[in-house]
Amino acid sequence: MTITKYESYLKYYSNATAKNAGVSAKYRKFAVAGAQKQLSAFFKLSTAQKKQYIKALTTIGKVQDYSINQDISYEHAKNGTKIHTKTVKATCDWKPGKYFPSILKFRDTVTYRVKAKKVLRTTSSDNYVLSNYNPFVSLKKTGNKRHVSKNKAYTWARWKYVLGVGKYGA
Repeated sequence: MTITKYESYLKYYSNATAKNAGVSAKYRKFAVAGAQKQLSAFFKLSTAQKKQYIKALTTIGKVQDYSINQDISYEHAKNGTKIHTKTVKATCDWKPGKYFPSILKFRDTVTYRVKAKKVLRTTSSDNYVLSNYNPFVSLKKTGNKRHVSKNKAYTWARWKYVLGVGKYGA
């Protein structure tokens, strides 16, 4: 991958490209619009930073940015006690460095019920790819589960990934 080829990849990033990369259907429009912002941010990098970014596309990296948001709503149970429904969303960015644009962004969401500080049960969860600007990786979710343990709600997903181009990867 060269700098010029990557710029072209972002310039022509489409709904089909996002689908092949494993972006969730409800976020493909966001990812396509984000590709132009990604391209703009990539143009602003120095040549050395661009080379570092291109190298990161083919090497394993660690998550550089992680944020958690929580939404809470209240309901009253039949006996008059308050039951809280909480939704926690954790969004992760894979970046080659702190000030670089994101290569991959995904989110895990779990919704659960709480009564008097006790987690009763999970009611839903989802794990999905928000954007993937790596032409060498496509992702597909093969399963996800949720559970309660030690008064905490958890969700996890299993992903299958293909390294390479389209169906010709490994």
